Amino acid sequence: MLNIPFSLLIALYLIPSLIIIVFFWVRAEARKKEKAPPQSSKFSYCCPICAFVYIDSSKGHYSRCPRCGSLNKKEEAHKTE
Repeated sequence: MLNIPFSLLIALYLIPSLIIIVFFWVRAEARKKEKAPPQSSKFSYCCPICAFVYIDSSKGHYSRCPRCGSLNKKEEAHKTE
């Protein structure tokens, strides 16, 4: 029979588990950064009705707020810096 200390058994169980958890965490963070929209102030607007900051890159004269649904003229929309 093998004579292995109990602390070594716990370490052999926890170290691979922690490596797997850290791997998936780093992978999830990398994917989250890939899916993030570009933070361009040219296309980000603040709705004057509900004060929701959103990104709209359409070329129309009106912008629809995704939260409250109000139509805002792009020239009148408060552009965020």
